[in-house]
Amino acid sequence: MMKLIKYDFIKSRAWYVITAAALLLIEAVFLLGYWTENDDLFSIGGVLFVIAGIFSLLALLIYSVQLYSEELTKKSGYMTFLTPRTAYQIIGSKLIVSFIVLVIGFLVYCALGLLDLQIVVNIQGNLLSRIISMISPNDIPKLLLLIFNTLVQWFVTIITIYFSVTLAATLLGNVKFRWLISAAIFLAINTVVSIISSSLLMDKALRFSFNIARTDSPSFSFFLDNSIELMLISLAINLVLAVGFYFATAALAEKKLSL
Repeated sequence: MMKLIKYDFIKSRAWYVITAAALLLIEAVFLLGYWTENDDLFSIGGVLFVIAGIFSLLALLIYSVQLYSEELTKKSGYMTFLTPRTAYQIIGSKLIVSFIVLVIGFLVYCALGLLDLQIVVNIQGNLLSRIISMISPNDIPKLLLLIFNTLVQWFVTIITIYFSVTLAATLLGNVKFRWLISAAIFLAINTVVSIISSSLLMDKALRFSFNIARTDSPSFSFFLDNSIELMLISLAINLVLAVGFYFATAALAEKKLSL
């Protein structure tokens, strides 16, 4: 498993370098604009930094899917599936790599954002320590639950796409424009899952919205307290989907897929 993870990291190194270089360039533009008091550079750098955060997530999602799709279409993928590794290990490796890159990228982006904020606002002391001190100890488990649920939701999206790509490859082989069928399968699955999830969460969501609406200036603690039940149900649904689609994808790749 470790060899597969190392292989996926090495295979993706060019993408990591390009993404990191682009982010550092944007950061340099922002800081140069601030230090030289050039409003144009400062504004451009700030806007690009925010856009970079959004597009980096989208790029990571696309690249995670591409990393798996190439295993089904290129000779290197054919060789990967011929190694003494199961489809469960191959797919699990790619999910682990995506998770590690997501966490590292998030931490680097937040660190740069906090640094920029501290420099621009000229805050004395450690800004991160101040932010942490503003969070109640009782809110920390709820905040961690929110973060964990968001990560699981991310993996549900990736593994659902993996399943759609694998199912299309199983049914159609190397047909041209197979990616369109994969996209259609993903949209269909996502629609069905959204309808089922909405029906299960409807009562809790309405109660949550009502509690927020009738409260003047709800605090962060209030938001977490009233969303805890909603988050737990959502997490349970996401875990079931993540595990279900992972095993379904691996089973298809292991037994039905012909490369």
